[in-house]
Amino acid sequence: MTTAAISDNSNSKLGELIHGWSIPAGRAWSCPGESVLCRTRCYAKRGFFRMQNVTASHVRNFNFSLTAAFSDWLVSAVHSNFVRVMRVHVAGDFYDVEYVQKWFSIVTRCPQQQFFAYTRSWRVEEMLPELVRLANQPNFSLWWSIDRETGPAPCVRGIRRAYMAIDDVDAENAPDDCDLVFRSQTGTIMKKANGVQVCPPENGVKLREKITCSRCGICWKQKPTQWEHALRQYLDVQPGGEINVPEEVVCLVGAP
Repeated sequence: MTTAAISDNSNSKLGELIHGWSIPAGRAWSCPGESVLCRTRCYAKRGFFRMQNVTASHVRNFNFSLTAAFSDWLVSAVHSNFVRVMRVHVAGDFYDVEYVQKWFSIVTRCPQQQFFAYTRSWRVEEMLPELVRLANQPNFSLWWSIDRETGPAPCVRGIRRAYMAIDDVDAENAPDDCDLVFRSQTGTIMKKANGVQVCPPENGVKLREKITCSRCGICWKQKPTQWEHALRQYLDVQPGGEINVPEEVVCLVGAP
């Protein structure tokens, strides 16, 4: 009998709609693409995540994810818990090719559920094709996670890019073609950073009713990427029309 577990939908930031799956964060466990900034600023290495019972649970999840039974068990857990939306890796990241393939199996067998994740594992060459394959599933919203140390993430259709800013100055230097900015420091009000939307729960605006990921929906609802929108405008393509990518940029965006 497995001791792995998905989280229920009581996470204060995720909200009432979203379940989660977590494994230990950090290069020693599951973050082969982490940058130094990511390592030092990672929320999943502080506070609640350092509690002994939470750490132990994530380790059990990691160990179980290595087994052949993982995919079947996770599919069963999704259905038995009536999951509608799942955040893959509230803590942790995709750690190798086989693990990504297991998630591909899970996602394709749960077509009525929506999944979303952020990853820096795009920086690992052998993992990139499998991550793109996973992102191509209609019920999976995958984000490339970037910061000022990662370098630019590849432009791949349907995969949005989220920038981690360590302070307001860093936020104002976020790439203007990324899709969302997350802030490590949230003491000031900042709705947009260099023209890019700041994650609503992190923009510093105080509201009567707290904004959660469940209410917001930006990250888990499929939307076009900023660079695709800009390319449509450049090529004068109407919304919904096919983008015929010039041969010289196909290598950046994937095959048409």
